[in-house]
Formats: sequence, C-alpha cells, structure tokens
Amino acid sequence: MGKKPRVLVVDDNFGLVETLLDILDVQGYEAVGAESALMAIAKVREQPFDVILMDIKMPGMNGVEAFKEIKKLAPETAVVMMTAHTLPELVEEARREGALAVLAKPLDMERLIIFLDEWRRGMPVLIVDDEGDFCRTLKDILEGRNYRVAVAADASQAIDMVATIQCDVVVLDMKLPSGDGLDVFFAIREMSPKIAVILITGYRQEMEKRMEEGVRNGAYSCLYKPFHVEEVLELLQAICRRKGRELLEGSSQEGRI
Repeated sequence: MGKKPRVLVVDDNFGLVETLLDILDVQGYEAVGAESALMAIAKVREQPFDVILMDIKMPGMNGVEAFKEIKKLAPETAVVMMTAHTLPELVEEARREGALAVLAKPLDMERLIIFLDEWRRGMPVLIVDDEGDFCRTLKDILEGRNYRVAVAADASQAIDMVATIQCDVVVLDMKLPSGDGLDVFFAIREMSPKIAVILITGYRQEMEKRMEEGVRNGAYSCLYKPFHVEEVLELLQAICRRKGRELLEGSSQEGRI
C-alpha cells in the first residue's frame, strides 16, 4: 500500500500529543490526537486507525482499560503502549491483552518511524510451491492484506530468491519438483536464520516425520493441505507482530523526545 498508516496518539499530556502529531505530520503520516482514554475510544468509533500510540497512566480510565475496549471495536489495529512510570502490573496486563509493544518515555522516534514505515510497506513473504493455482490464490489473498508477495516454483529458484530479495517469511511446500523441501528449509536457515519458515504439504502420511523434523530444527510452524487461509493469516499476523515488537523494543536511545 502506498498510503501511510493512520495513527492515533493518546496521552493526557497535551504537549506530548502535539509534539508527536507534528513529528508524524512532517513524516507524512495522517495523525490524530486524543487527550483521554474515553476520547480515544470515541475516535476509534468514528474512524479506523492502523496504529494507536497510547499512554498507560491517564486520569480516569487508564490506557490498558481503553485498550480492552478498543480491541472490541477494532481487533486488528496495532496498539503500542507508552509509559514514563514503573507500572509492572499494568505493563504485564497490556502484554497479556495483546499490546504490540510497551515503550518507555521518552520515545525513540527514529525507531518508531522505522516501525511505521515497515508496517505501511507490508511484510515480505515468499511462497514456494509448484501448484500454480494455489500460489496465485494465496498471493492474491495476502496482497489484499498488505503483504508483499513473491513466488518460487522450485527449490533452486527459492534459494536464489532468498539470497537476493528481502524476505521475512517463507511458506514452503515440502514436495518440490527439483528438490526436497526440507533441504530447502535447511538452506534457508543457513543463509538467514531469522526468516520464519512455515512448512506445508498435501502428503501428510508421507511427509509427517519430515515436517516434525523441520519444526524441531526451527521451522515456525507447519500446515497440512487443504487448510483454511485463516490459519495462514493467523501465523503471518503473529510473525508480523513479533517483528514489530522487535523493531520497537530495541535498545537504541537515539532520536528520543
């Protein structure tokens, strides 16, 4: 998607909200402010947001309570909590409820902008399968959800693409015309161990032990055909959230406000 994410900034510190809105505006984001939890919930009812930055400690309803209500209205919206206080119980509750990350104030704006840009661009996914119809269908569905999708039809092409293009996830068929899927998996692990690999196959009885071997050696998950596309989407969403959390919760201190 070319459009930048719509961001809602929620904090009872009006000066901080204005500063964040100014920074996001300069970066080209469409950003809206709210000065309380109740105002934030009202904004979410009025219009959709891609990302919400919300303070944990606010007068009246706190940010975690607001997050619970927002989840009911917009469950797919990424919510990033912020805090300037040591609030271990609320921080843990926010994580349990599914907050993408909990950021300490002052914020690392450079890291935040990198995260927003990555969120906008969509996570890159490589589908490796020789079934053309399957690849086209899955590619169309994933691109409709803002993933960037490439396709490889055989083992050698898959390995070449992993070596030359950005790739965060590989959906890898275990039975390929020019090579073994497990061999491809191990090659991917050697080239880039951070890539999440989802193993798939339509030959459960034949491939079950090899699928299990892949998972034991670091494959993210495995699926047996035919599977529901929602199963793939749930796995990709979990991987995407993990990547977002890693981008946001790094140790860099530069660019803070």
